[in-house]
Amino acid sequence: MFKYVLLAALLLSVGTLSVVGLSARGQLDARRALITQRRAELQALRDFDEEVHTYQRKKNALQTRIDLINKLKLNQTAAAEGIAKVSALDAATIESAAVIDGKRLVVNLSSGARIER
Repeated sequence: MFKYVLLAALLLSVGTLSVVGLSARGQLDARRALITQRRAELQALRDFDEEVHTYQRKKNALQTRIDLINKLKLNQTAAAEGIAKVSALDAATIESAAVIDGKRLVVNLSSGARIER
């Protein structure tokens, strides 16, 4: 009778271990599938992240160009003001003109007079 009890215990433990092993194998397969899915999602996010970085680089380069254009426009205002001042004079009497210190306009007239504005 002891043999039967021992055999039953052995069969019960082998059956239990088989069920636990199959359950663990199922969990392992599920986790591997989840890892594969997450890696695919992560790759999609990497592609999106690269697009965002490319956009930011283009945006920064464009902003630098815009800032440079605005700076050049600001530098042109002195020249535009000088042209406006010279255009107020009679062009036939102007011998030479110069901008001094970026602000003062000096005009030499053919009569020898010098005008500073």
